[in-house]
Amino acid sequence: PVERKGMPASLTLFSPLSTDPFLSEHEAHFDVGAFYSHMGALDGFAVNGAVARSSDGGRGIQVAGLALLDDGPFHGAKVAGIFESGSGVEGAAIAGILSLERGRVDGAQVSLINLAHPDPVAGPNPGDFTGVQAGLINLVSGESTGAQIGLINLGGSHSGAQIGLVNIQSGKARGAQIGLVNVADDMKGAPLGLVNVIPTLRTQALAWASITPTADGPARAVGPLAHVGVKYLLGHFYTQVSFGVGAESGYCSDTSTRCFNGDSVFAPGYGVGGRIDFSESFALELDGVHQIEFSPAGDLGLRNSLSARASAVWQLNEWLAVFGGGGPRVDVARRDAEDERWNPTFHAGVQLF
Repeated sequence: PVERKGMPASLTLFSPLSTDPFLSEHEAHFDVGAFYSHMGALDGFAVNGAVARSSDGGRGIQVAGLALLDDGPFHGAKVAGIFESGSGVEGAAIAGILSLERGRVDGAQVSLINLAHPDPVAGPNPGDFTGVQAGLINLVSGESTGAQIGLINLGGSHSGAQIGLVNIQSGKARGAQIGLVNVADDMKGAPLGLVNVIPTLRTQALAWASITPTADGPARAVGPLAHVGVKYLLGHFYTQVSFGVGAESGYCSDTSTRCFNGDSVFAPGYGVGGRIDFSESFALELDGVHQIEFSPAGDLGLRNSLSARASAVWQLNEWLAVFGGGGPRVDVARRDAEDERWNPTFHAGVQLF
């Protein structure tokens, strides 16, 4: 940036219609604009009802009703009603619809759409991003550290967390991906999703039966539940998605005025756990599983269960293993939050791949 003459204060209608006609060549310290302010740089505070522009960026606070256009890096906070763009920011860039930064970002980008791109002429590591992107769609095309929070998160190489419906990393991911679909070229950490597409991830198919001995009652499964599922194993960490089905109890209480029983019970579930390998053929797995049980036509509206399980796993060959175990389980019925029951649960099954 060139050395510019400082201007203590200015009032601008539409540059160069201003109390400082040469505002585009000066460093502004305080500018209030109506429609368009073009400053050489900012070191202080500027507010405009429509559009504000700074040739060399600057530092301080910028506010515009429609758009902010910075041709240089900015240190501080930028807030625009619709659109903001700059050559990097240290602080916060906030816009109603689109935030576009072509340079290093150290802080926060908050908008419906956040884009951070490297500038090939901006010096070393121009595309580095450190901080938080929060919006519907977030994109960092360089290396990033921190968090992306939105519906769709896209990145190059990321260290930290991606939280959204779809998380995609084209490079290395270090940390956590939390969403419905997680994609990474190389992952070290915790992918928590229904679908994980990661080359270093081991995907396994499961089939097992579980039983929870409880007193017979309406809206409860009687006998075992049959489950199928998919396990995503990365190192010693895994997540598990499952679906179970069983028979509903036929019991009706003496005081029951409505009792539709004897239907099927469905039980989708999700689990997170860790694995300890004692040898090539034996391992111990510890996990927590949340399961939702419901009966479409029966007496069960919705029941949540949380189980803490320990499983012994015997690897029979490269693609087949058997497992079994159990642990405590707590059930909470949605209709009555005080209907809480603790019971043991047991399970056994087979694992492929």
